[in-house]
Amino acid sequence: MAGWRLHSRNSDQAKAVGRAKSAGAKRRYIYLPSAAHGYSRLFYTEPLSNEKVATATAFLARAKIWFAAHGITHINRAVTDNGACYRSSDFGRIVGNKFR
Repeated sequence: MAGWRLHSRNSDQAKAVGRAKSAGAKRRYIYLPSAAHGYSRLFYTEPLSNEKVATATAFLARAKIWFAAHGITHINRAVTDNGACYRSSDFGRIVGNKFR
């Protein structure tokens, strides 16, 4: 449900969001990490509920399997935003320590 920036402050949608906040609803974020193959521009993205180490490493493991199913079996480079989950040793093992 979009808020007031899309519908205006007095719209029914914005009022519904305001009522939900007043009732104690918490804001939830969806994280959308992506992995891209630079040559073919093939992307793998999935919605995740957090940015924890276990979640990031599981995402990369699934991305590697997905890319392998499409004939891409080697990671040349991993570029991240340097978040803590991407600097972990577990993530490094999935990528390959030579890229850390």
